[in-house]
Amino acid sequence: MPLPSLPSLVIVSTPGSSVTELIFGSSNEKRMPATRCAVGDVAAPAIVGRVRAASASPREPTSGRALRLESVQNANDQARCALATLLGNPEPYRALPWFWSEQGSLRLQMAGLMPAEGTRYRRPGATPASFSILHYVGERLVCVESVNAPVEHMTARKLLEAGRSPEPSVACDASVALKTHLL
Repeated sequence: MPLPSLPSLVIVSTPGSSVTELIFGSSNEKRMPATRCAVGDVAAPAIVGRVRAASASPREPTSGRALRLESVQNANDQARCALATLLGNPEPYRALPWFWSEQGSLRLQMAGLMPAEGTRYRRPGATPASFSILHYVGERLVCVESVNAPVEHMTARKLLEAGRSPEPSVACDASVALKTHLL
């Protein structure tokens, strides 16, 4: 059964429970069972059947507002959450967002979500044409943008997934490999 053309969302929460049921329907309020899942760039990332209310979708690092992400990685991660839900093992969406683009000779990659506010630091790359911008909110590393620095990008993803926030002066020291902050 395909999704209705004009979906709406009804959130049903059980008092005292950390589980929220998300029910999708059309504008005339027909209801779809909670065993159906909405995924992709039209759905908030964790809207997949049943999810923990506290982690219903990725949040913008400084404002905390829920986000919808349009990327291949996000669609794949949502599909994994949807499959777990349909198999009776609901998992909250916890994937670190990451993006990439190739623009001519430039390879642009980003891990995390760029905050609207915060402090940015430049980490030199291995060549004059490569570098990374590290975004901090307070003392917390929340996003890394890399240009022509795929190794730095992969390391930044691991740092962010592990919740590691090396001090900016140390993280931007090109003489120290970024991966040393994972140890």
